[in-house]
Amino acid sequence: MQQTFQIELKVRQCQRLMKKLGFTLQKPRAVPAPGDPDAKEAFRKTSTKT
Repeated sequence: MQQTFQIELKVRQCQRLMKKLGFTLQKPRAVPAPGDPDAKEAFRKTSTKT
């Protein structure tokens, strides 16, 4: 913003401005890492059911 419009805004001010313009904060969803199928099966066999 400072380079384009020659104004300096803090992060919170920029968030308020974007919300006022109708934008929302988008965050990426967490994606679990792929697991080892053999390790999963071994865990299922050795773990106790509750």
